[in-house]
Amino acid sequence: MRLLATALVFSLAMLLAPQSADARVETEFRYPFAQLWAATIRLLRVDHGFPIHDRDATTGFILFNYEERGRESPGSVELVRGEAGVRITIQVPSLPSYVSRMLLDRLTRKLRADFGDQPSLRRQIIRDNDGEGDDDDEEDGESESDAEAPSDSR
Repeated sequence: MRLLATALVFSLAMLLAPQSADARVETEFRYPFAQLWAATIRLLRVDHGFPIHDRDATTGFILFNYEERGRESPGSVELVRGEAGVRITIQVPSLPSYVSRMLLDRLTRKLRADFGDQPSLRRQIIRDNDGEGDDDDEEDGESESDAEAPSDSR
């Protein structure tokens, strides 16, 4: 009886579970759009060798084919400028979500290796508002004069 109940619960769970995997992942970066765009193109085309079928930096989309073991699956990348950064969405709809997640993780590592850590949110907002990119970063409580002053420790 207990085995029958377990089998019934399992069968019901399988029927109610979604049939397709959501192969879409997204995150937001504070890197400038141009850096994010270039790194994404290099990741797809140069690092992985995926064919890129269409791309438009103005609207922020890339259409590519994810290739693995001779099989091709269409994929897309969307970059949307926002107030605090750039939201990126990667999807390969015909494959499990871990494929899109893997591409996003590799892009994150590539950005950090190529451009260092993401700019601080405060600095990015200042750069977007006045266009000059104010470089005096006093978030750590240390002004430029404090940073340049020699220490007098004996």
